[in-house]
Amino acid sequence: MPLWDDLQAPCAPNYTQHIDSNTATAQGVTAADSAVNVLLDLNLPDSIAWLDIEKYPRPTEAGGGADCSQAVQAYVNGFVYEMHSYGYSAGVYANGAYIWDDMNQDTLSNVPDAIWVPQYPGPGYAVQPLRVLDDGGYNLYVYEQRIHQVAENIPTGFSNGEPSQVDTDFIDGPVVAGPYNTVSCNCDVCDPSCPNYDPNQCDDQGSWVLR
Repeated sequence: MPLWDDLQAPCAPNYTQHIDSNTATAQGVTAADSAVNVLLDLNLPDSIAWLDIEKYPRPTEAGGGADCSQAVQAYVNGFVYEMHSYGYSAGVYANGAYIWDDMNQDTLSNVPDAIWVPQYPGPGYAVQPLRVLDDGGYNLYVYEQRIHQVAENIPTGFSNGEPSQVDTDFIDGPVVAGPYNTVSCNCDVCDPSCPNYDPNQCDDQGSWVLR
């Protein structure tokens, strides 16, 4: 799932790059332009990019306010609009409450195509279902349009000598399959003239073997 980590809400703590309330829509458009360029570089046309929106105070919470939520709305709206203009889908990774409050058809003219919601199980549960989320009766995100993150920072060993961690997700939404081979090749991998020649997949007779 290509996650686009960019600007965060104006009132979001612990971040240095924030959405500007005065130019939020344009910033969303710029973020989408950048995301599309990267997807094209990765040979992933007509796919999806997930816009990362991290935790920010709600209007009724300390440090929050309507202007902060409105900036997020404009930013997401610009991002989704621009992704669609290129023929790409646009998803949002965010807390479910933020999605339903700030990213629905009452607040956006360009609603995300899918959602990716972190919601972790309570004590005594290995996994809990993603709660039924109030979307104002619009039936948004019910047709294979949800990804549920159920755990975070799971150790997986080491990568380049450093501890590696991943988050765990249940997926019922769009994902991207990367290209296995970007070289046009109709020949045998056991033929040294083939661009994909790989002697590790061949026996001593030059025939392909399953390993």
